[in-house]
Amino acid sequence: MITGADLIWSVDGWIGYLVLNRPELHNAISRRMWDDLPVVFNNLKSDGAKVIVITGSGSSFAAGADLLELEQLDSYESARDNWYSIRDSLNSLAGFELPTIAMINGPCLGGGCLLALSCDLRYASKTASFAVPVARLGIVLDQENIARLVDTVGPTLARELLFLGDTISGARAEASGLVNALVEPSELESTVRSAAAKIAENASVSLIHAKRSVNRALRGRQRGSGRDDRAVIESYLAQEFRTRIKGRTAR
Repeated sequence: MITGADLIWSVDGWIGYLVLNRPELHNAISRRMWDDLPVVFNNLKSDGAKVIVITGSGSSFAAGADLLELEQLDSYESARDNWYSIRDSLNSLAGFELPTIAMINGPCLGGGCLLALSCDLRYASKTASFAVPVARLGIVLDQENIARLVDTVGPTLARELLFLGDTISGARAEASGLVNALVEPSELESTVRSAAAKIAENASVSLIHAKRSVNRALRGRQRGSGRDDRAVIESYLAQEFRTRIKGRTAR
């Protein structure tokens, strides 16, 4: 097991595990964590993993990006660098060669939900809940992340999640296809381990090419990369975001 304080990773047989480890903050994802995630993916692959499981420590999967850090962005350059860190990490995960599984053990919100959507498979505890509350904060979301949401749950629920900013239950997430299976909390780890073990038993060349083909099929709908970056970056500096985030960052 290797720990980077906020990220813990290990390989058990052919299964790689990555744990978001900020339980006191419901695993809010810091800029450093976003930057380190692609490095950890590659380390797990180098250490022999054939499939990677991502989960959160404590009772949450991830509460989203670290709002305190976002509140401190004070220039276009700092907002740009922060957004590129998030964007590149999510795109790296979505395009990563190995199959990936999100083991969702609790609330999966904002950037945490985007992280789960960037995984190939999602298994959730019945205690899990999901939201993409960008509209509540005044944040603009880019085309690629919206496309992943639409491809997973369809346009109707995607609009509801984006427009209302409400949280949905694990049961509704399962019904919409957001998660592959919803299980009792006590069964989550064994369910994910069983799925990961089945994947790891299969031929790597088949898995790699299957994932590439699926991603190619989706890529046409995930067009527009880079075109909306300016709108995303500027939203982190807008007065509306500053007003809406006030009070949410108290620790």
